[in-house]
Amino acid sequence: MIIPRLLLLLCVASLGVFSPNLMALGVDDAMEFSASGIMVQKMRLTITAENIANISTFKTDSGLPYRRKFAVIVPDKKGVRLSEIRESSQPFGKAYDPPNPLSDKSGFVHVPNVSLGEEMVTLAYTQLLHEANVTAFKSAKAMYQQSLELLK
Repeated sequence: MIIPRLLLLLCVASLGVFSPNLMALGVDDAMEFSASGIMVQKMRLTITAENIANISTFKTDSGLPYRRKFAVIVPDKKGVRLSEIRESSQPFGKAYDPPNPLSDKSGFVHVPNVSLGEEMVTLAYTQLLHEANVTAFKSAKAMYQQSLELLK
């Protein structure tokens, strides 16, 4: 079945984990690659949801507005893994609101560095990668089951 192999190649290549030895891997490896991709994309979806939920958090425990978080994904022997979750270094935005108790001496309130548009693009891209990995996993599972049927 060439289609599941192509789906696997597309999923893995989209994450930057392409290897010339990929064609020699078996169904078990395909399932491991897809499973790792599914788990990583699930974590990215969680982080994106947290960013969207905190888009209006003007003061955290540190006294600063919420900082956007993002996942650092790295290649692994069996797919990909989440290396760490970092906070964005982009500067906070400012909104002029002198009566606000959180405003500074100039009357500006610092707002989180989360952009709803950017988060929606990340959400759509992550969902697409998650679906591609699920499809590749299901295809590998079907190939595995067909192999077991042949042995009967």
